[in-house]
Amino acid sequence: MSLKTIITCPIEVCLRLIGIWPYSSYKIVQRVFWIIVMGISTVFQFWYCISYFKTADLPDLLDGITVTLSNTVTFIKLIILWFNYRTLHNILIVVFEDWNNRALTNKKKQFMINNTYLCSRISNFLFGIYSMTCVLYSISTMLISDDADNINNQLILNNKKLLLKMKFPFDFTIFPLYEFIIIAQFVLEYSVAFTAGMLMAFSAALVLHIGSQIDITCQELIEIPSYKGEISYVLKNIIVKHQRILRLSENVKYLFLYTSLIQFLSNILVICFLGFILVNALGTEKGSTIFTKCFPYYVAANCEAFILCYTGEYLMFKNESIIEAAYDMLWYNLNPQDSRIVLLILIQAQRQLTLSAGNFVTLSAETFASMQKISASYISILMAMY
Repeated sequence: MSLKTIITCPIEVCLRLIGIWPYSSYKIVQRVFWIIVMGISTVFQFWYCISYFKTADLPDLLDGITVTLSNTVTFIKLIILWFNYRTLHNILIVVFEDWNNRALTNKKKQFMINNTYLCSRISNFLFGIYSMTCVLYSISTMLISDDADNINNQLILNNKKLLLKMKFPFDFTIFPLYEFIIIAQFVLEYSVAFTAGMLMAFSAALVLHIGSQIDITCQELIEIPSYKGEISYVLKNIIVKHQRILRLSENVKYLFLYTSLIQFLSNILVICFLGFILVNALGTEKGSTIFTKCFPYYVAANCEAFILCYTGEYLMFKNESIIEAAYDMLWYNLNPQDSRIVLLILIQAQRQLTLSAGNFVTLSAETFASMQKISASYISILMAMY
């Protein structure tokens, strides 16, 4: 299905690759492939972390745990989206229908186009920062040679180092197995990073689409006093459209309910671990290399957390705009019957549009600030213990 929507090209490519794009072929094959690849790689990564939990240097261990945690979270998010494919499919159908609505004027269509530009910038930004993070992490990993690695001969054997910290039940240093593993690890990590970034952009795209529909509804409310036809008919259509927005918002909230929860918790831990590694590297010989390796990762994790919370804040702000538009439309100049319909719109608008992390935390700017405070507290605890 090739339609001009708020779903940008990188997001569509990602959804097709992970097997959740509507009407795409080979969805089952793609899902099975991801399960096999991600399952095997995750087992080897956890095997390394468990094997060297007591013997590895703490910054080195946290580095391995951070990447393992990020990959595991992405894998779990894929599984959740696969199980909720029906909801995702219905959401995308509504988005496609809204974009194919020929009754919209150019002025109203412009609200959707403006948010499309914003979504494009978000997806391009995430694609760029995740690509840079993956490349710099891989290059820096191959350049760093610290004493902790020499102790863990599974990680370095005969001066052969892996991009991702994994433990294998076989000798990986023989030719051409080692070269194949290095290439496979880079492709895997880049694919996981691309998927993680585009899933964040996808959630932002859906929220921005809801925002554009709210803007259109507000514009219709403002234009009612100048409408020369039957106002009751227009108001009833606005109520129906608002109910459609509420249903779409609930579906989006349900779709990302648990993915937001694991993303929220993992972001706290990742920011904490990477912050500790960066602080611990200050003043050391390999500090510059470690900063090149981990600082882009740290920035990406913070951007991910910010976008996660920003979408929730944006949705709450847009919900308030409907109430403001209803109050500003000079409803007191309408006849009593039409005024009662406006009252119904105001009652509907009292229903808050929010995004939450597993119904435990409401995603907002305040939540992002709390996340930063918690991460800073954990960093201070690790610094005191190490």
